[in-house]
Amino acid sequence: MRVENVRKIIQGKVLLDSITIHLEEGKQLAIFGESGSGKTLIYKMLSSAVLPTSGSLSFFGRDLLRYPRVKEKIGYISQDYFHYPYLSVSGLLALYNSFYRVVNKEVCIKYLDFFKIGLKSTISELDKRQH
Repeated sequence: MRVENVRKIIQGKVLLDSITIHLEEGKQLAIFGESGSGKTLIYKMLSSAVLPTSGSLSFFGRDLLRYPRVKEKIGYISQDYFHYPYLSVSGLLALYNSFYRVVNKEVCIKYLDFFKIGLKSTISELDKRQH
């Protein structure tokens, strides 16, 4: 993955300035930072949801702006899961599968069984188990 001199300006405000990341094949990247530091914005650009003002983004040697399907190789774990508190696990899997088309149902079922999570459980129900 290559992020070269990416800049994002919205309504005259510089949100990202000259971000450059080079990640070798087979390596993983975790982005940490304070709230508002641009982590989600970088992810949104890598997933083609937001276009950079300038700079380039490539993955597997392909320009993300010209080949948006490569976004299926990018994973994202949010620190917050408040987006869909009343959605069932099954519904959440269907939602993500509609975006990425790479959710392996057999693997998901295996892990859900291992962690004793039912497909009909809602996100808010699962959250209550932790408290």
